[in-house]
Amino acid sequence: MKKWIRTALGIVAVTLLAVVVTEVAARVGRAVVLRREGLLPAPSRTALSGLSESQWLDYDRLPVGELKPYVEFAPRANYRSATVNTNERGFRGHAVQSPKPSGRVRIVVLGGSAAFGSGASSDAATFPARLEAALRARSQRDVEVVNAGAPAYVSGQELTRLTFEVLDLEPNVVIVYNGFNDLNSPLLFDPRPGYPSNFSWLERTAQFNSFRRLLAYRIQLGVHESGLGFWARRAAGVRDGVPLAAPAADAGILETYRRNLERMVVLLQARGVRVVCVFQPTLLTKRRRTAAEDEVVAYMERRHPGYARRLVALLPGAVEAMRQVTSARGVAFVDLSSVFDDAAETIFFDTAHVTDRGNALIAERLAPETEKLL
Repeated sequence: MKKWIRTALGIVAVTLLAVVVTEVAARVGRAVVLRREGLLPAPSRTALSGLSESQWLDYDRLPVGELKPYVEFAPRANYRSATVNTNERGFRGHAVQSPKPSGRVRIVVLGGSAAFGSGASSDAATFPARLEAALRARSQRDVEVVNAGAPAYVSGQELTRLTFEVLDLEPNVVIVYNGFNDLNSPLLFDPRPGYPSNFSWLERTAQFNSFRRLLAYRIQLGVHESGLGFWARRAAGVRDGVPLAAPAADAGILETYRRNLERMVVLLQARGVRVVCVFQPTLLTKRRRTAAEDEVVAYMERRHPGYARRLVALLPGAVEAMRQVTSARGVAFVDLSSVFDDAAETIFFDTAHVTDRGNALIAERLAPETEKLL
């Protein structure tokens, strides 16, 4: 081998070794800094939720972002596990008969992951399943509650699911259970009001019409996730996790949410379907938080500086938007912002998702309101 080739190979090897050593050191340093800032370790999902690690693995294995016409993405259909199951439509729980059996009262719950029941110990522990059991016992009728919630859905996706999937099921009552994702998504995922959480990623993938562009994106993503990328952002004064949408976008966020709610209600009333609009509870509105819940809030603030303040500022406007729509259209409105105020135990294991006890309290609160519409 010629001397210049050996020299060039030696330089390349030394350079690669230096980059690897520097990256390892950068990652170690990143871990030290994140621990010092309270970002590592994250609050334990097993300790807070009461689920075992194997139960959480059942959730982790469920693909919730598979591409689907109209709604953009949805949980995989016919998923089976000991903790969470989906039917042939990708809805959580049992199969849904079509056409609807004679004499059956069908209630459909629309919403995001809180309606889907992310973190519930079983399908039966979700609030839609508990609500079905409660209404059957209270009314002595053939009541079915269909869980059409889907993780990360914003109100626009719920409107689309209603139009293309739910109405075909001949519901007698639809419960619109939402509020959090329409505020959370523009703060953490896509600053444009009403856009689904992964839409910006799909926009980038649409440009992957050549290997060069795909490779460039993968390199960019790798640099961002690397230890060296972390320190480069810190050196430039860029802090990860800062809310994306500026306060100037708040009016657009709230108006988009109100408009989508109104469209859902108008569509359902036009089809003769009774409606209950429910504003979901969040950890930030819980009056008496446990020490564990306080740590969740503190962790979120450390991870996303300014996030809690922004979300709390948006919440009253979102509640008022739902109140205006329901008042104008003459439909039932239930604000669950304070439903856990008297609960002394830990209910939330993150800012939006609740334990089995939380699901039970929600079902207990919604049962009498829903029974009025049967």
